[in-house]
Amino acid sequence: MSSSHGYIVSVDDLKRQNNEGIISDNARSILGNVSAEIKKANKQGDSTVLFDLPETFDIPNISRSDSQLVVYCRVVKELEKNGFKVNFSTQNRTVLIIKWKNEMSEEYKSELKDYLQKRCV
Repeated sequence: MSSSHGYIVSVDDLKRQNNEGIISDNARSILGNVSAEIKKANKQGDSTVLFDLPETFDIPNISRSDSQLVVYCRVVKELEKNGFKVNFSTQNRTVLIIKWKNEMSEEYKSELKDYLQKRCV
């Protein structure tokens, strides 16, 4: 067996062979849909999106719960990396709650009021 590290396969080689592309495709698909919803909500003046996550993924040799874990983590990390605050709700279905600041969000208005209030004499 040949690998980039010599005669024995490396952990990195195994990861590349084990569903990395499928996992990335699933996360990318979700992120594309989430992005469209965020843009739509922001255009309407909203600063929160509720997004129903898929609960099953067609990833070979990975259990349903493990595939959810891997894909959901990848999605959340990417959203957080891009400045969004992300939470989950799992009561009846799995929902991402995505928030951001826009010009008129309550959080932003509160920050502005606090800023001015500190400068009042």
